[in-house]
Amino acid sequence: MKDIIVQSKISIRQAMKKLTSSGEKCLVIVDKKNILLGTLSNGDLRKAILNGNSMIATINDIYQQKPTVLVKGKYSIVDAKKLFTQNKFDIIPVVDEN
Repeated sequence: MKDIIVQSKISIRQAMKKLTSSGEKCLVIVDKKNILLGTLSNGDLRKAILNGNSMIATINDIYQQKPTVLVKGKYSIVDAKKLFTQNKFDIIPVVDEN
């Protein structure tokens, strides 16, 4: 899981390398205290590049700042599966109540 956790100060190029090396389609963005800030998908990166963002620009302005999350202990596997299949999500972060 740590392979897909990054901070928002990394560049678009670094995010692309991280996705490639992890084999995943989405990164989880956290702050220095490991608090969830959002998610960043391959599609978000493609859109940023097509919109003219530099490969050295940070991901700070392009990641999804209001991702769908599951709260630990407050969801069922059935609920999680439904979210994944209905929304075609690659990842749904599980967070605590804080």
